[in-house]
Amino acid sequence: EYGAQPPIELLRQWMDHGGWFDTKANVFKQLQDIQFIAAMGPPGGGRNAVTARFIRHFNVLSVVPFGQESLTRIFTQIITSFLGGFDAQFKALGAPIVAASINIYRIAMSELLPTPTKSHYVFNLRDLVRIFQGMCRTKPELVPEPIVLTRLWVHEAQRVFQDRLVTREDEAWL
Repeated sequence: EYGAQPPIELLRQWMDHGGWFDTKANVFKQLQDIQFIAAMGPPGGGRNAVTARFIRHFNVLSVVPFGQESLTRIFTQIITSFLGGFDAQFKALGAPIVAASINIYRIAMSELLPTPTKSHYVFNLRDLVRIFQGMCRTKPELVPEPIVLTRLWVHEAQRVFQDRLVTREDEAWL
């Protein structure tokens, strides 16, 4: 009803008063020389909002997610550098691989939200990076033609995203 979260309220009481009152011993128990550092994601998908009474004790730093243009620039540079050791026919695949990877990442972030039965459906930028890390582990001699590189990309995208999915319905979108 009040949105209180008992563990957070205990921490807030310490921050407000420096300790807790022990009703059994009838004394105030004070804790000293304690520092708190906290991190949190936005509310939703199983994460609760934190009260303003608690947040007021912290300096809040907010990080804005990368935009489409920034992600494209970063991962285009990575794939271009990777494809530098390949034949010219492979270089044209860089932009479509980047676009498709970012598209899958964006869809997973917006469509595959965590629920109580799918609490592990938490996707972030590391998942996108894992696709490119997996691809960059191969050597040009192991990829004789562009279709093999495309298959490698499909494999990495499925390894990163589809392996986490628990229902056929969710797997179908990939």
